[in-house]
Amino acid sequence: MALLALKFPPSAFTWYEGRFLSAYHHTMASEMLELGADPDTLPAQCVPLLTVCQMPAEERAQALQFLQRHELNIYSADFVEHYRLQKLVRPDPTAVE
Repeated sequence: MALLALKFPPSAFTWYEGRFLSAYHHTMASEMLELGADPDTLPAQCVPLLTVCQMPAEERAQALQFLQRHELNIYSADFVEHYRLQKLVRPDPTAVE
């Protein structure tokens, strides 16, 4: 019983933190798509884990082309499905902005 009591706080924190991780993943994916469309223009504020933002422009373009060509990261259907990024990658064409 004591072991179960010790596991509760970390478990509760993980569930709480999960909501924020999902938003962070969506932000990273959005920025990767922006960079893929125009590697020369950085998003206003790149998230810290997005290492391509720290690369020189030419190297960034090559890295993004590699990801696109080999269908990796945000350019992979499995990745998009795993992180539930379908609406971000393929927006609803009937949606009005």
